[in-house]
Amino acid sequence: MATGRAIHPYFLELYRLDVEGQVALDPVGPATSGFDHDFGTPSMAATDDGKGEVVRVELAPVLVKAVIDVDQFGGLDMVAAGNDPQTDLRVFVHRRDLAVAGLLDSNEQPTIRDNDRVARVLDRYQRQRLVLSARPLYVTEVRISGLFGDLYWWMVRLGTRSRGGRA
Repeated sequence: MATGRAIHPYFLELYRLDVEGQVALDPVGPATSGFDHDFGTPSMAATDDGKGEVVRVELAPVLVKAVIDVDQFGGLDMVAAGNDPQTDLRVFVHRRDLAVAGLLDSNEQPTIRDNDRVARVLDRYQRQRLVLSARPLYVTEVRISGLFGDLYWWMVRLGTRSRGGRA
C-alpha cells in the first residue's frame, strides 16, 4: 500500500521543550518549578519590571521534513518579516519522516508536543529559507491527518504565541 511522500518538502528546525529540565528549574518568584503542570507550559519567572519572563529549557534542535501549504507560505514569510497576519499555520509531516528524525515513541506516536518551537525553515536542499528568531512559531496541536485514521500523515499546527503559563 502506497503511503505517500512529500513532493515539495521543507525542513523545520524544531526545538523540543525539555520537560524534565524545565521541571528542575527554580525560577525567581512564586513558582516552585520551571514547568506548570496544570497548563503544560514553562512557568513565568518574576522580573524587576513586574512583567515576568519565560525561561525555556530545550533539547537539541532536530530537522524534520514537512509539507507547508502553498497558500500559507505567504503568511509564513510575513511572520518572519515581523508582520503577524496569520498566526495559525498548518504543516504536514509523514510518519516515515518523523521516524527518520527520531520523533516517534515506542507506540509510533509523534513526540512533538505543544510549546515545541520552530526557529527556522529550510528548503529541500537544507538551505535557509526563513529565520523565525524574532517571532518563532510554537506547536499548538499535533493530530492524525490521514483519511479513515491512517497514521501516515500528521498535521502540526503552529502559532506565533506559545501557550501561556501563569506567573
